[in-house]
Amino acid sequence: MQAAAQVGYQPNWVARAFAAGRTNMVGLLYQGSVPILDSIYKDMVATFSDALRQRGHHLMFIPVVENETYWQEMLNAGAVDACVALEMIDQPMYDAIRNADLPALLLNAGDEFDLPRVMVDDRNAARTLTERLIALGHRRLVFYVNENAHAGHYSIDHRREGFLEALMAHGIDAAGSYFHGSDAALHAKVDARCGMTALVCYSHFEALPLLQHCARTGVRVPTDLSVATFNDIYPVQFTVPPLTTMSIPAGAMGIAGAEMLLAQLDAKDLRHGPVKPPDALSRRLVLGSTLVERESTGPAFQ
Repeated sequence: MQAAAQVGYQPNWVARAFAAGRTNMVGLLYQGSVPILDSIYKDMVATFSDALRQRGHHLMFIPVVENETYWQEMLNAGAVDACVALEMIDQPMYDAIRNADLPALLLNAGDEFDLPRVMVDDRNAARTLTERLIALGHRRLVFYVNENAHAGHYSIDHRREGFLEALMAHGIDAAGSYFHGSDAALHAKVDARCGMTALVCYSHFEALPLLQHCARTGVRVPTDLSVATFNDIYPVQFTVPPLTTMSIPAGAMGIAGAEMLLAQLDAKDLRHGPVKPPDALSRRLVLGSTLVERESTGPAFQ
């Protein structure tokens, strides 16, 4: 060790990985913007990465870009020991993961493919939030999804379904209670005083422009209109008024996902062989959300 220090020897990462038969790297497959900077994924990716690092594994960000094969080459060339698909997965991504024969995980990416996954019980979260508004006397409620929301993500359908289930359970007419469009179109609907007393926004990205519009046009929240949303992250607690929301367990999802993936890696080491077929590995962990009630919701106006 003294001689190595004197000559400035540094271990060769490639040679070490070749000798050990593993890189201790986990590939995080994502589409769009870098996920650690966006929405709830900041905490999710941070806790996932921390849990991996405690076991000697490190995270490698691998963007999935249409018409590029770089990400597939990374999976097939042995650059990573396992991979996780974050938020979205499609058939080409699934096929590439299976062809690479890697331990894999879906993190908040839905139920379409038979891989181990961690997801949110968005249907029950929306039902809980809507039932709280109903308990406050609201009977004319609208669920709003912006036209630019993550198309195809399971949370859109699940939150809308939970919202409608709550209405039906209380005998409330659901006609006209779902609105999908631009912020400008929604704001026009609010300006027209269409009779709605409460608005459930798909995420804080819809709720923040709405609060700003209400402040500019004299719509009092919650006196004239109660507003509720999802994701308890900055800056929802500092808006005027602070937003009532369903807190998604992003940090817990990251930790649970890391544990699930590490279990697959451990099992593969014990077998010294390929990954088991998908039906033997599939596991579905669904975590619940918590209602955080703030000043943006109140009793229905008469």
